Parts: sequence; structure tokens; C-alpha cells
Amino acid sequence: MQEAIARVKADLGRDAVILHSKKFRRGGIFGLFGRQVVEVIAAVDVSARASVAQERKAEGAKAAEAAANSGAAPAFQPLFPRAEATAKPLLAVVPGAKTATLENRNTETALQNELLMMRKMLQQVTTQLRESGTLPHISPAWDKIRKTLLANEIAAEHVMGIEEAILRQLDEAAWQNDEAVSHLVRSQVADIFSVGARNQAARAGTRRIIALVGPTGVGKTTTVAKLAAHAALVTKKDVGLITADTYRIAAVEQLKTYAEIIGIPIEIAFTPPELKMALARMANKELVFIDTAGRSQHNEQQMAELLAFLAAANPDETHLVLSATTKLADLRECIEHFRPAKYNWLIFTKLDETSSYGCIFNSVLETKCPVSYLSIGQNVPDDIQEADSARLTGLLLGGMPQ
Repeated sequence: MQEAIARVKADLGRDAVILHSKKFRRGGIFGLFGRQVVEVIAAVDVSARASVAQERKAEGAKAAEAAANSGAAPAFQPLFPRAEATAKPLLAVVPGAKTATLENRNTETALQNELLMMRKMLQQVTTQLRESGTLPHISPAWDKIRKTLLANEIAAEHVMGIEEAILRQLDEAAWQNDEAVSHLVRSQVADIFSVGARNQAARAGTRRIIALVGPTGVGKTTTVAKLAAHAALVTKKDVGLITADTYRIAAVEQLKTYAEIIGIPIEIAFTPPELKMALARMANKELVFIDTAGRSQHNEQQMAELLAFLAAANPDETHLVLSATTKLADLRECIEHFRPAKYNWLIFTKLDETSSYGCIFNSVLETKCPVSYLSIGQNVPDDIQEADSARLTGLLLGGMPQ
């Protein structure tokens, strides 16, 4: 390195300033047995050029001699050779530009030229995007809302979709207005959440079989108990309960206890044919809730068993139960792997364990299914709510201006 600095002083004079240095190996095999060379980027004040030229002339012989000595490669290179300065001209490396030598042009001037060229290119691209409508003018109003949406863990592509939707409806003045942007975002979100809104009145008096499916650990058993209790005790429906979750003895005993407290019958089905028979015995019930075993989306055999139970049940509604604490990648994996179950509703649990609800929004957009219920705690039957567009929008957007 000292020899390289000496070369710089020889080339540019004593006023030269080292801007950057880098060591690397040149030659050899797979990086071994090669020479270690030093690349140095240096610059000199323009006002010092005259003195630099004089120094070059006076010390030219010395520099030539140093270059010749440095360039002589030893007959044998050790495995880990000493660092040495390269005898080739010092390199000025500028991203996107051709390599030039310090002997041909001043490095500082070259850097300035390259930066100026890059700035002009960026300005040209930005102008083209704005003119094509691809890049809107910056809106502080939208930027605040965008940050709120991202903080709620809404997927970035869905945030961009909202932005594109509101851009089509707002002029430049409204795009800069907090209230106008906020109002339109709320409207967009509410419309998305209102997909397939529940219509209980239209279903009154009809028998329905409702099955709950989902991954392990999301709280399906507690949720089905809440739904059965609410239907029997609050809406005064004639309710039956069936569990096909025979993998966990504790889950069966838990539901038996709930059924006894609520005062409703419960059946246990170990196989799909037993499930059919249990449903036949509950033919007079207005609502029959079926609890299924939690299935790993990575276990194909378990998924095949679940599909066999669902085929036997032929439910009117299949609700995919998901935890509001699930991260986006796992959420999408669950959504895809449970698609063969042909779920047509979503239930979200553990809302009391998180403060961000973007996973609900992501799921509705990516499944095109509405949310039926929200579970907000462990208490049966109290900690469950019917979901509606206003409640979901309020959860997602929180304190954002109306």
C-alpha cells in the first residue's frame, strides 16, 4: 500500500488526495497463487496542476524505475503472497462508465461528469413516467395513509392496488387533500370487505350444516363451541354438534363439556361413514356445526382425510379458520393448501393477540371470500362477533381520518 501511495505522489504530486483504495488478487487459480494488487483512486486540486506537471517531469525517471521494479513478478508465488502494488496505471472506476487512467484525465472531473449524466438520465425517466401517468405527483395525504396500511401489514401489492384505484377517481387537487384521500380509501376498503355479505334473513328456517376447517393451533374447537353456544342461547336455534377431531382426546372432552353446559347433543365421528350417520341422526336440527381436526398444510395424507370427511358431510358452509397473528407467507400457504376444501367463508381468531389486521384484508382479496366471524378471546360464548364491513374497516384503518 505504501508503494502504491508513493506511485500516486509520483504521478499527481505531493498534493494528491487518496479517495479510495482496494486490494484484490490478480491471476492464479481459483483465487490462489495470484498476485495481490492495490487499486487506488486519487485526485488533485486543479489549481495544483502546474506544480504536478513540474514534479512529474522532475521525478519521471524515479517513477519509471519504481514501476519497473513493481511489475517484476517473482518466479514462484507462495500460497499467501505479500501485498504488492501493481505496476499498471492507477484505475479510476466509475459505475456505468469506461475505465480510464489518471494519466489521461482528472478523476474528480470524471466523477462529476458521471454524476451529472446520471442525474440527467433520472430526470428524463421521471419526466416520462409522470407524463404517462405511471408516476403520480407526490401526495403527502396519500403517503400518510400508505404508511398506515403498510404498518397494518397489508401486502405491498395490495397497497399499490388501492393507490391505483383512488388515482383513477381523484384529480390533482383532491389527491393532495387529506380528507378526500382518506374518504376514498375507506370507501375502497369497505367495498372489498363487503364481498358476499351475510344474509341471515334469507336463510331463516332452512337447515344448514356448517363445517370448520383450518391449520393446527388456530382455535377451531373453541370457535365452534362459541358458534354453537351463540346459536343455541342467543338466537334460540335448535343446534347439534359433531366432532371429527378424534386425534385429540382433549378436544373431544372439551366439546362434550361445552355441549353439556349449552344443553345440545354432540356426536363423535371417527370415519366419514360415521359422520354421515351422525348427520342422519341430527336431521331435525336447524344448525349442525362440525369440528374437524387441525390439518397441517404440509401433510398431504391429512388433507386427503379432511376432504373425505367434507365429502361425507356435504356442508352448506365451510369456514376456513385462520389466526390474525399469522405472517403473510404462512397465511398464503394456508389459503392455497386448503382450497381443495372449497371453503366459502373466513373466520379470524386471536384478534386480541395482535394490533395489526392486514392479514384479514389480504385474505379477503386473495380468496374472494367474506369474513363471517371474529374471535377476540377465549370466553365462550362471549368473545366472538359477527363480522361486517364497517367493523372490519374500522379495525384496519383505526384512527385514520374519516
